[in-house]
Amino acid sequence: MKLQPRNIILGIPQAQKKKRLAEVILNYKIPIAELRPKYLEKILKTILGTGADILTANRSSAGGVAYMTLFVDLDKTEISAEEIEKKLKDLGFISEVSVFEPKPLLFDVAHFPLTNAVERVCVISTAALARMHEEMIRILGSGAFTILWYIGLEKGKNLVKLI
Repeated sequence: MKLQPRNIILGIPQAQKKKRLAEVILNYKIPIAELRPKYLEKILKTILGTGADILTANRSSAGGVAYMTLFVDLDKTEISAEEIEKKLKDLGFISEVSVFEPKPLLFDVAHFPLTNAVERVCVISTAALARMHEEMIRILGSGAFTILWYIGLEKGKNLVKLI
């Protein structure tokens, strides 16, 4: 698995708050049972030792390899994403690590495309959806409702075909 930064959609919420957020993605070979807590402890202590705050952490494993995705808040630290990446690499047991600091809105860029069954999906906030709906009505008037109705009708037809 080759980890690479990708372009992401930028948005409003974190831009207004001026937050520095980053996504940390890493993997390592799962050690013997006695060392597993030590590996996790070293990873978490390394990140927290930079002054970053861990917002979320997700760990999964497959084929003897552990995969971790963490979202961290860098607001209270001056450390760069590159410095965090170097500190994690210096632990010695991590096979692969990438730290992305997209500006100004953070999305999980390592696990795209998101899908639901065979169809790609897009996740947006309900506030953004409401603003899009209001803007469609402002621009198109009642035609916006017709467009949304036909979109729903076509999606329903496709769902029936799948079932």
